[in-house]
Amino acid sequence: MRKTIFQQLSDSSLRPLPFVVIVAALSIIFGYSLGALFVNLQYITDFYILGESEIDVVFGTFILGGILGAFLGAGLCAGAGRRITLIGSAALGAASSLVTVFSPSFSVYLCSLLVMGVAFSLYTLSSLIYTSEITLPSNRGFCACLLPAAFLLGIEIGIFTPNLRPGGEGFPLYLLLVMIHFLALVIAILKLPESPRWLALSGYYDAALSVLFSLRNDMGIAARELAGVNECCRGEEKGAELFLQNTNFRKIVWLLLSLVLFIQLSGIVILPYTFSDLMIKTSYSKDFYMFSYSYDLLKASLTVALFGAVTAMFTVDRCGRRIPMMISAAVCAITLFGLCLISFSKIEIVSMAIISILIVMFIYSASVFLCCFMAVLVCEVIPLRGREFGMAMVLLVNYVTILLCLQLFLSVILTLDFKGLFFIEFIAAAVLCNITYNFVPNTNDSSIENIENRLFAGRDLVNLGKGVKH
Repeated sequence: MRKTIFQQLSDSSLRPLPFVVIVAALSIIFGYSLGALFVNLQYITDFYILGESEIDVVFGTFILGGILGAFLGAGLCAGAGRRITLIGSAALGAASSLVTVFSPSFSVYLCSLLVMGVAFSLYTLSSLIYTSEITLPSNRGFCACLLPAAFLLGIEIGIFTPNLRPGGEGFPLYLLLVMIHFLALVIAILKLPESPRWLALSGYYDAALSVLFSLRNDMGIAARELAGVNECCRGEEKGAELFLQNTNFRKIVWLLLSLVLFIQLSGIVILPYTFSDLMIKTSYSKDFYMFSYSYDLLKASLTVALFGAVTAMFTVDRCGRRIPMMISAAVCAITLFGLCLISFSKIEIVSMAIISILIVMFIYSASVFLCCFMAVLVCEVIPLRGREFGMAMVLLVNYVTILLCLQLFLSVILTLDFKGLFFIEFIAAAVLCNITYNFVPNTNDSSIENIENRLFAGRDLVNLGKGVKH
């Protein structure tokens, strides 16, 4: 018999959803600040009297902050807990965002961007781990994908409301979002429980049981879940020590690092970044492809990325992790192959609409892949005693790869032209498809403790999601 809407809302699997919504709301201010940064580059250049090379420093500083945050995040999350790290990083991010708006000098602006990068990295690490540890398998993917969807929504708002500065048209909306962010922060301080898995790992078993009971509304379910968590807490090795001593843990970490490396090498950041340069190079009239067209292109790219996150949110539990990742990786490879064919032909005679469609398809599919992978799969397959370390390593490789791609893509274009860039990205996407097909497990409907037990039992990586469903 089909459940009524009231029965569905009272279902125990939805009890963690309000907490996830609060956590997701805290990411909007990060997205808005980053989106406003993209559309205010000209103002920043004029206000601080910057050259072209100095503009690259702006993005590099934010990414360096992300790298530093990844280093700090593992220790903070393991020592202080998920809740404190999450709330502290959200507060730090809002404060640094305000400083970027009111900074009197370029040095202060760069420092605030660095702090914002640190806060964003800490928030990403703690929020993704926290979400995976409080939700049930039946809707864990949906809840996890709420985080990147909210972040992209923030970027979208920032893109569509430029002039983020006192007196600019986007400034009142920015102040409203800051107020909403601080309200969500207060609610988070008052209402968010600590992760029951961190509490159990830290030895607070009674507190862990109490949190699980409040989340599940059934003492029997909470006790059985805690028993499974306690089994996973056994063992003295944690973090880097577990990575060095356990072969199975190393295998899953190397798989995740390989996936994040090749999705970045396939051009998820670089391709949209170079799109306007490609259009200028291949157009008959360079005057036509000016900032206004690039701005429209940026809005279109972020819109399809948001649709990709929403697609992942509604498919990752129904279809599993493996199928959306396989399809999206294949679409990435196909679109890059199409761009390769166009670039090796006389590109001037090809309609720019075809190139635009291919790149938009790439951004959409890459967004689906990233959401399924980064927001859902990573925290599911990393064992409890090494979860902070593994997530920090994934974020670290992600930021380092983005930084290297931003530094090297111009050299690749100057040496090999756009056809060389597309070819390299196509090869990376093809390797990504191969790794996904051969190694990525389908972990939906499996508890993260069961996945961990199969991993440490030596099960093949692609079969980690198979077994008794919970």
